[in-house]
Amino acid sequence: MLESALERLWFDGRLVDVVLMFVMLEVLLVMLIRKLTGRGPVFAPFLCNLLAGVFLMLALREALGSQSVELILVWLLGAFASHLGDLYLRWNWQRPEAGT
Repeated sequence: MLESALERLWFDGRLVDVVLMFVMLEVLLVMLIRKLTGRGPVFAPFLCNLLAGVFLMLALREALGSQSVELILVWLLGAFASHLGDLYLRWNWQRPEAGT
């Protein structure tokens, strides 16, 4: 019985929604910890990285559910753009010093 319920959650994509709720909880928790302590990840790269994962999960949910190829591509493009944003924010733009 539990196995069939999990299969239904998986195959219609609702399990992804549960995971997305945990991701939202993670963002709120990180923001709260950062506000209270001043410690934690730099928020912009953290958010870009998290968004890339969220977009990938949305693409998975779409693939499991309605299988709209266009919407899957939109989510994948969002993941790619978020990944590029994360990479841009983390990139060391300074030239290495000579002799090092």
